[in-house]
Amino acid sequence: MNSLSVLKVVFIIILCIGSSYTDIKFGYVKNLYLLSFSLLGIVLLVLQFLLFGAETLLDSVISILTSLIISVILYIAHIWAAGDCKFLIVLSLLTPVELYSKFNFLNFSIIFAIALAFAYSYIFLIFDSIYCGIKQKKIADKAKIKSGMKSFALNYITSVCCIIAIDNILLYFFAEFFIHYIFVLLAINISFVILLNSLKHLNKRILLPIALVLAIIFMCLRQSFGTIYFVNFGLVFIVMLMKLFISEYNYEYINTSDVKAGMIISTETSMLFLNSRVKGLPDMSHENVSDRISESECESIHRWEKSKYGSKTVKIVRKIPFAIFISLGIVTYIIVGVMLN
Repeated sequence: MNSLSVLKVVFIIILCIGSSYTDIKFGYVKNLYLLSFSLLGIVLLVLQFLLFGAETLLDSVISILTSLIISVILYIAHIWAAGDCKFLIVLSLLTPVELYSKFNFLNFSIIFAIALAFAYSYIFLIFDSIYCGIKQKKIADKAKIKSGMKSFALNYITSVCCIIAIDNILLYFFAEFFIHYIFVLLAINISFVILLNSLKHLNKRILLPIALVLAIIFMCLRQSFGTIYFVNFGLVFIVMLMKLFISEYNYEYINTSDVKAGMIISTETSMLFLNSRVKGLPDMSHENVSDRISESECESIHRWEKSKYGSKTVKIVRKIPFAIFISLGIVTYIIVGVMLN
């Protein structure tokens, strides 16, 4: 890599360390920090244009737009907070342009870093859930899993059809890349299954026939009915089963007096507010980032504690600092890109 790219990597590492620290300590990535590095990224893009021409600048712009589109989708779907979205966009501003050609994945191989971020977070959640299970001396609620088997079956079939469709579409347009880097396809599959099963309000009965039709069309276009699909069957089953296990330990009980702005109240706790006459309490929680409570709602919850229907403890959704997983994803992406010939 040239000296400009090395400088970009140094800034990326500094940004990742700082953002991960603030996300862990304060629960968010500071806007001032992101603004400073975004300005640095713009200056470096101008230098890149002056030194290496318009073609490299176009590659960077396409990568930034890819990050922007994915970030907006994840934000609208209430999967990422606004800070995580802005963090990813700033990282794409600083990503060295040489990596795109090394991955031979046109201008949007930044998708690989995003997929890795989801994979890293999922691995963390699995081990964290195992730790919580041992600490609490209980296993996942078998009755709850049994009662949700019908929903599990529909989600499973839909997920399998979707990733078969996605795999065939990607292999149809980018066969050369994915044949050489099958692990990237695997990371995309895992990320998509996690994403799909996080969208609680998505109508799977509508998505299933669409995915099935797309899968059949592109399988016919590729004239391929390989054994990779059997691998997908097992992959989806394992990922979804682990997600069921993780959901058992996605919550924690805290003193009502310790509730702070930015926390996410569980659906179970938000239902307790319905009978209260205390004004300003949060509405029904769907347990996503859009349900973070405000300062005024926090004060109302503190008043609710002392009311007739109040409680000394509340159930909240555990906060997972995602900036650290985005950082791990982008750093791994850079390391792999540098190692490729």
